[in-house]
Amino acid sequence: MVPAWGLNQRWTVNYISNGEYSIKNGMSGLYLGVESLNSTSARATQYSNLNDLSKWYISKTSSGAYCLYAKGNLSCEYVIGSSSAVNTAGTSITNMLYSNDLNYQDEWILEKIQLNYINYFDSSFANSSGLVSKILGSNTFSYHAFKNQFGIFLGTLSTSRKYDILCDQCTTGTNTECDEDVCGDSCSSNHHKNYKRISDQLYNSQLTGIITCLWTNRNGGTFCYEDPNSGEHRLIEDGVVAAVAELGRPVIQFFQVDSSADDTEESLMGITLVHETAHSLGLPEQYRYPTYEDPNPYYNTHNLLYYNSCGYTCVMMEYHSDDAEDFYEYILDGGDAFCPGCYNYLATLISSSTD
Repeated sequence: MVPAWGLNQRWTVNYISNGEYSIKNGMSGLYLGVESLNSTSARATQYSNLNDLSKWYISKTSSGAYCLYAKGNLSCEYVIGSSSAVNTAGTSITNMLYSNDLNYQDEWILEKIQLNYINYFDSSFANSSGLVSKILGSNTFSYHAFKNQFGIFLGTLSTSRKYDILCDQCTTGTNTECDEDVCGDSCSSNHHKNYKRISDQLYNSQLTGIITCLWTNRNGGTFCYEDPNSGEHRLIEDGVVAAVAELGRPVIQFFQVDSSADDTEESLMGITLVHETAHSLGLPEQYRYPTYEDPNPYYNTHNLLYYNSCGYTCVMMEYHSDDAEDFYEYILDGGDAFCPGCYNYLATLISSSTD
């Protein structure tokens, strides 16, 4: 499975001057350094200030990766790397003599995180066996899909239970009562949760590069919304998996996970997240339903290619749960999640949102 970096595993690399860089940890705010110089036993550590132990030179290797060596070392032969060539969590990072070999334990890949997921889940998700553990898997699957086609990197900042935001009045606007035709005479006894209002509570305009996901697993009739075409107040029906309140607004809400489907929840959640992430970046719905004013011009291309070896050709197609598992594995194996038409459309949106 592809990585989903925590904040403590992220580093900000800044150019100082004269070929020197600082490397600051995303959680601690401290600078990466080594305990001592010119020693193969000195471990990596963190400093509150910049000095010859915590300023770095970064040099590209023949493999295309990078080696990092502290400024105060007598030569670039002393770099930092994994003390073991075996992939084991918790292995210490130490100073070592650089060796241009095939185990690459002293070489590093630098990837720029351009977008991050923040995940919340409510009691309905926490009470569904195993679903919480699959949130991270969905994040990493989406990371894989977007990295493969667009070369951008989506990380995961946090996953936490936060369901108080759901305990809101059913409202299509501030301090607006429920529609009697939808909720009945008593809003207190027929309490629905307006997904646009929830989105307002989750959205923070001051955060940049953040996609917020609220994961729930509730039956139809739990959420209500104002239909964007008719303006009518309606209930969200059974089987509606996810929604983005507004195109280009990075708040995704998951209403229901189809645990009764033939395919695994991981594949359904992962493919749905990729689909909804595209919406949060501004890509309109691509279904060819008459209710959509701007149908996808590439729909017919979708249709001609639809029945390929894995059932799907694009995550933006109509949802068919019995195809999800094969398509999920196809994407993990390096296949494209988006067809050429949707790719071109989305590439322009991504370019403008990550510059």
